[in-house]
Amino acid sequence: NKAELAQLQPRLKTLETALVDTARWSRLMNHLAGNTPDGIWLTNVRCQNPDPSKGTMVQFTGNSQNQDLVGAFILRLNASEDLENVQLKFTQERIVEGGKAIEFEISGDVVGTAPPKKAEEKA
Repeated sequence: NKAELAQLQPRLKTLETALVDTARWSRLMNHLAGNTPDGIWLTNVRCQNPDPSKGTMVQFTGNSQNQDLVGAFILRLNASEDLENVQLKFTQERIVEGGKAIEFEISGDVVGTAPPKKAEEKA
């Protein structure tokens, strides 16, 4: 039994990790659905991990009716338990079909996606 359990351990760990990751993204999407201010329209949500030594970064791109709504959106993203280091990358005024809008890009780090630090780095 111990040998069979040891053989199945990598698969079990992969499934447990997938369960945790799925729950994290589900919570994040639910947070966006309930906390995106009226007057904000997301046009792109993109995840990337350009540096394997760091965690996954998520970028939110969209349009807003005004700068105040962008600030409120940043505050609401900061309240998510699954995001940290939320930062505004840029805002700029754009002419759209109905008039003018504020285009924005916000990024944040997904909590729990960074690889564990080695004992040397902790010291």
